[in-house]
Amino acid sequence: MSDDAAVTTSLAQDLRWATGTLAGAGIESSRWDAEQLAAHVLGVSKADLVRVAGLDAKEHSTFVDLVSRRAERVPLQQTNIDATVAASGTEFGHETLILKYAE
Repeated sequence: MSDDAAVTTSLAQDLRWATGTLAGAGIESSRWDAEQLAAHVLGVSKADLVRVAGLDAKEHSTFVDLVSRRAERVPLQQTNIDATVAASGTEFGHETLILKYAE
């Protein structure tokens, strides 16, 4: 969160909401996923979340969007990739991302 942005929501409150939303969608790792998404939005490690008081309006909106996508069962990694690419202004289709699995 930028220093000049006003905190509009409590991170603890947002994490409780996200955990409940994801659990309700059947995501077994709901708390872990919520923390990963919050860390991604804030640009910090998951361990550094304890130092964050809350999210500003833009961060909160991005977090809600990412949680909503994850609740639709979009894989966590894809959710984060989509958010990163969108923030860069680059356009791509999902067919652009080719995943390779080790055998």
